Amino acid sequence: MSGYLTASLSVSNTSSADVPVLEAQSGGKTISKEVTILYGSQTGNAQGLAEKAASKLEGNGFQVTISSMSDFKVNNLKKSKIF
Repeated sequence: MSGYLTASLSVSNTSSADVPVLEAQSGGKTISKEVTILYGSQTGNAQGLAEKAASKLEGNGFQVTISSMSDFKVNNLKKSKIF
């Protein structure tokens, strides 16, 4: 939870102009700004946090996919880029 709050505070203090463009080390290609957020929630709190995080990321130009872990197909992990 403390990691979320720290990130939340740092994101709320940054404008989209302050968000750095990520570049790959080989060839200087721009890395995709796609983010997948997986959550597990019994009470709905984690889903709410995931939706808030997604909203902030989308406001900074990211393409965000949100999914419950129970709905996310494990095979999709193989297709995801992890950095």
